[in-house]
Amino acid sequence: MAVPPTYTRSVRAAPARLPNVDPDAYGVGAARAVGAVGEQMLQIARLEDQRDVQAKMADRAAAMAKLQAELRAEIDTMRQNAGPGAAGHEEAVGNLIDKRVADFMGTIDDRRVLQALTPDVARIAGGAKVDEQRFAVGMRVKKQVDDYEVAERQFGANVYADYNGTNQQTALSALYTTIDSTSMPADHKEKLRQSARRTIHGAAWQGFRQDDPEGALALIDEGFLNEDFSADEIVQLRRTAEADVARARVAADREAAKLVAAQKDEEETVLARVGDGVDYDPAELGAMAARAAARGDSHRADQLREAQVTALAVAPYRAASAVQITGALARIEADPKWRTSADKVRMHTALSRLRDERRTEEPNIAPPNWTDPASIDAYERAMRVDAAERQMPVPTYLSKDMRAQLAPMMETPGGRREVLGLLSRMSQPAAFSAARELAPNDRVFQLAATLPDHARTLALSGRDALATNPDLAPPAAVTMAFNRRAAIALRGFDTDMSRAAREVAAAITAAMLSNAGQKRWDPDTFEQATTIALGGGYRGGQQLGGIGSWRRQPILLPDDMSQPEFDRRLSRLSGPANAYAGGRQLDWATLRRNYSPLAVGDGQYHFVDAQGRPVMARNGTPSLLDIRKVR
Repeated sequence: MAVPPTYTRSVRAAPARLPNVDPDAYGVGAARAVGAVGEQMLQIARLEDQRDVQAKMADRAAAMAKLQAELRAEIDTMRQNAGPGAAGHEEAVGNLIDKRVADFMGTIDDRRVLQALTPDVARIAGGAKVDEQRFAVGMRVKKQVDDYEVAERQFGANVYADYNGTNQQTALSALYTTIDSTSMPADHKEKLRQSARRTIHGAAWQGFRQDDPEGALALIDEGFLNEDFSADEIVQLRRTAEADVARARVAADREAAKLVAAQKDEEETVLARVGDGVDYDPAELGAMAARAAARGDSHRADQLREAQVTALAVAPYRAASAVQITGALARIEADPKWRTSADKVRMHTALSRLRDERRTEEPNIAPPNWTDPASIDAYERAMRVDAAERQMPVPTYLSKDMRAQLAPMMETPGGRREVLGLLSRMSQPAAFSAARELAPNDRVFQLAATLPDHARTLALSGRDALATNPDLAPPAAVTMAFNRRAAIALRGFDTDMSRAAREVAAAITAAMLSNAGQKRWDPDTFEQATTIALGGGYRGGQQLGGIGSWRRQPILLPDDMSQPEFDRRLSRLSGPANAYAGGRQLDWATLRRNYSPLAVGDGQYHFVDAQGRPVMARNGTPSLLDIRKVR
């Protein structure tokens, strides 16, 4: 309601000012304090959350760095183990990276940390994959290059070994195909083609140089290497070939000189041997003469032609017997001046050598039928005829064919006994001769071939007994006892026969003593053994064969003859003998009184004086008595 004015103010009215009111007086300050505390608590919470994130970030960042280092180490190991061309390496590394990244991301439980680190982890993984992709590409290229280099070297070696044009083209075509199949850039491929041409052409030239240095120089002059080698390189290659040419010429000269020296030495040797009588093929001598003439040595050529003429003269006698050759020698010697003719001297020497060869040849005579005495006799006659044709004073009784039959049997003890049994069917001289050739160092074997079965058995068994007990026949005692009588009686035989008799006597002594149960030497047993060893024996208490005597001199009795029988037969001889001494003929009484019979075979004797000199027959040979023919 309106209030009427009651008076009028003299001053302007102003708004009334309220008195100042303190909010704290109404509790506003307390509320504000509570709000401030809440804000502080929120800030503290935010700080703690921030510190927690930062801690997680720091922890995962360190883990990420560790992951990166571990990945690098593992990838380096995989690189080292990668095969040629790094086949499968890129995929294996990618799988490794994906797995390790996934494992690492799984350890992050904070979205903010995950969001913050994801780009960095992605960069690490991506960078590693890109690096390994480059590595794999590089390894594939390296393998291609390595494979190519191996192929280039191999084709180069092939062309070096066989440098013909076809091989060169084949090698280049194969290498070009290999280059085109690679994934290398075009400029790299062109460099490899240049390398291929250089390698193949260089190998061809080097191979050719080894065989023909002068031809290799000609190739350089023709420009064969110009496209593939620099001027300086070609200069060096030319010098190499020129050095080869020089060396080849020196080597050729040296070889030529060596060849000439060898030819001269051969020719000198041949001429010397021709001078000694060695027989040479005339055609070979003619070829040598032509060779000497070709090198300008006319003197040597003339010498060889002369030798050829001699060889042609000797040629007809190459198949001749020793008797025929002796006839040819006699015809040369019929010329009293033959020694002044060089041709005749050479021919005489050559024929003499040829005759010596005939005399020492082993005859080709089939062995006998050992069960047929007539066949054995025929074999021995054939061997004696052969010896006469070869002019051998003493026949040999082992032909080449018989040696082939008996030699294999000599390899075993049983075979040797079988051989002795066969040889014993021959005459004593033939058996001893064949046995000596079959067993030249076994004297017991040699003499055993001439003995009857029982004596041969004693000799072989006694040798075994001696090996067990040498005291049965001590060597010194044997030698002394043998030399006292038997060695004197055997002077008409060669020393091999005498030694064989001594060794067989010792072996028979050992057998007889061993069979009697004795273990020591007995000289009486040795005397009996000597008789047996010399083909003798005892019959009815009487000695047959072995050692006898004449005028107190030991003699060898015929195998089946006693001393009284020998004396009777020798005493029956009377009248003139075919024996001469001092220019006069001797009669049998003089021979018996002044000379001693010396056995030279079974029942065959020469007569010798006190000095061992034989009485000669009318024909100039020692007088010979066959006591078996005296009745």
